[in-house]
Amino acid sequence: MQIERDWQRMVDQLQHENTSLIHSLHEAMEDIIKFKREKNDLIRMMKEQKEMHDITQRHLIERINQLEKSKEISDRELDLIFQKNYLMMENKQLKESESRLLDYLDVQRPLLTQVSKWRSIVYVIMAVNRFTKIKHD
Repeated sequence: MQIERDWQRMVDQLQHENTSLIHSLHEAMEDIIKFKREKNDLIRMMKEQKEMHDITQRHLIERINQLEKSKEISDRELDLIFQKNYLMMENKQLKESESRLLDYLDVQRPLLTQVSKWRSIVYVIMAVNRFTKIKHD
């Protein structure tokens, strides 16, 4: 009888331990499933952040390129303004020099025809084009 009770007690104790182990196993499995979900969520968030970072980086690079282009255009415009001012100053000095020379020589100023005026304009445009081509090459 004593042996049967001991056996019964041992069986009960083992069943209780088995039940406890099965319960712990279920909790561990639930934790594993929860951690896998969290891992997948973190991986998804990392991918989304990487995509967002890449998109932002592309936009910033495009903006930098636009600003550099705009700066180049502004620099060219400033160069052209300087060239124009320089040519106007030179033209004014040439006219003054010509006027003084003609006054000194007591010669009447020749009247420019429309063709000669247009020819002068074309020469100035050609000079500016050559200057800009040389500068950019």
